[in-house]
Parts: sequence; structure tokens; C-alpha cells
Amino acid sequence: MKDIIKPVAIAIGINLMLPKLVKPFASAKEIKPDNPKDLNFKEKIVHIMVHHEQLPISSSLVVGAIVGLSVFLGKKIKL
Repeated sequence: MKDIIKPVAIAIGINLMLPKLVKPFASAKEIKPDNPKDLNFKEKIVHIMVHHEQLPISSSLVVGAIVGLSVFLGKKIKL
């Protein structure tokens, strides 16, 4: 359990800090696009970062769950 908590905490910390670092460089189009499907790859990544800042708890739960499950399954699955 201890082996899972540390990577989850680090991932959540990154999830909370990275959008704050990226948002000042976001254009108005990346912050509030008319249609996100029309954005290029870089614009979509920036848009996701801005979106993560707007929803810190739910995005952190998703990131934490993905990292936690990855670490857990990585220890259980033998290749």
C-alpha cells in the first residue's frame, strides 16, 4: 500500500501544479475554444491543462486512480 501512495501523491501534485504553469501561456482560443475538435494537438494539450485547473478535485481523482491502478497492476502482473 505504501508503494502506491507515494506515486499517487506525486501524480496528484503534478496534476495540481502543471496547469498553473501552463495557463499563463494559453491563448484565448485554447482557454475557451469554439469547438475543441478544431484545435491542433498542442492546443488540445493546453486546453486540457486549463480544464484540469478548473476541475482540480475530479481531475486529481482520475489521475490518482490511473496511477494507483498502474502501480498496483504493475506489481501483480508478471511478464
